[in-house]
Amino acid sequence: MTEKPTVLVLDDEREIRKVVAEGLEIEGYNVVEAGTRRELEEIVAEKDISLFLLDITIPDGSGLDIARDLRRQSSVGIILLTGRSDETDQVVGLELGADDYVGKPFRIRELRARVNSVYRRTAGARFSVASQRTPANDPHTAETFRFHGISLTPSARSVKAVDGTPIELTTMEFDVLAYLARNRNRVLSRDQIMDHVRGPDWAVYDRTVDGIISRLRHKLYPGDEGADRIKTIRGVGYMLSVET
Repeated sequence: MTEKPTVLVLDDEREIRKVVAEGLEIEGYNVVEAGTRRELEEIVAEKDISLFLLDITIPDGSGLDIARDLRRQSSVGIILLTGRSDETDQVVGLELGADDYVGKPFRIRELRARVNSVYRRTAGARFSVASQRTPANDPHTAETFRFHGISLTPSARSVKAVDGTPIELTTMEFDVLAYLARNRNRVLSRDQIMDHVRGPDWAVYDRTVDGIISRLRHKLYPGDEGADRIKTIRGVGYMLSVET
């Protein structure tokens, strides 16, 4: 029997946690609840978590800080719960490595759809204090893209430099790079990139896409060649330029 994925909901309002738990349990998830960062830390010390739903404002800290700390250790799915007017927090959260956000007040149907979407893309990842698991893959059969001496294997969510050293990317950075690699030498608009990575209902912010590209250039190409490898096509979008 397949083990149900576990979602941790962090919110200091008990009623919100109850509504979320009931909505996600219908979808087949196990749901555990925390009202503070301390409670969250106690839970992850004992359980493997498949996806985190984090309220930005909590009594003993910030959901943004938690998202940043989680992303440094794992590619586990992270969704932020935010006020609808907190656009700055939304952008900052995405840049810190969150996969999505849901504005309050939210419709449970929308929340379920976003949780399902993020979980499908990050299902191989888990977060636990005891161990960080990665999916088992056969390196001889896994699809791998190679460009500029870099190798990218989507099934293993792995990116390696010329010398074989792993390059650490956030979930969003990896997804954007993989999309560029599949469409090398093809110009992709910002809308196309975000529609692919997050779906057509995602609100596209130019700053978000531009920030991801800037970080990818810095991480992949420490020298000055980043802008020549991932090119900006003025007025359109971006292209991974690879000689054939």
